[in-house]
Amino acid sequence: ARGAFNAALNLDPDNEMAIGGLQQVAEQNDLAIIRTRQDAGNLALAEERWQDAQDSFTAILKLDANIQFAKDGVAAAREHQRIETILSKIRQEPQRLSAQSLYLEAETIVSAANTLAYKGPTLNALIAHGSRLLDLYRNPVDVTLLSDNATEVIVSNIGRLGRFEQKVLNMRPGQYTIRGSQRGCKDIYMSIEVIPGISPVDVSCAERLVNY
Repeated sequence: ARGAFNAALNLDPDNEMAIGGLQQVAEQNDLAIIRTRQDAGNLALAEERWQDAQDSFTAILKLDANIQFAKDGVAAAREHQRIETILSKIRQEPQRLSAQSLYLEAETIVSAANTLAYKGPTLNALIAHGSRLLDLYRNPVDVTLLSDNATEVIVSNIGRLGRFEQKVLNMRPGQYTIRGSQRGCKDIYMSIEVIPGISPVDVSCAERLVNY
């Protein structure tokens, strides 16, 4: 149709029928592109291909920046992508949930994830894993530390505990670093994973320095 109308204009540049025909062709072409991009964007959302969805809806907005469903599509794809990224980080570094602030942030993200409209296998698996981690890290655990009453003990996220023979700490599940120091001995560093049922942890400096 475009070729025929252009051919008519070559013969008669002022032909109103040909000019109007080209305008209609352009409009119909744009509508076809919009429908195709809309279908592609919706399919990408359903298949959890967030970037592809953004690209499809953005292409529509380049034709007409006021199309609401395209705006909504871009926003939805971005939000799903954002939450999937955060849930993936939570899965990769669960020990960070031992910090109260990060635990609360994770709780908010999992809650928001459950309200998302386009949840496929990937998102559902991440949400389920995140929920299990929240259950695991929700309640503090009693941890028994044993020492020799001569070693100065410091625990990350808790602070200096000083010297003692036995101390019971109520700790959020997660990974902690413990440092023990004693004059004349080599400092010790250990990393422990606090989980329900953790065995007592011995923190005593035992290796004497040669000069002492």
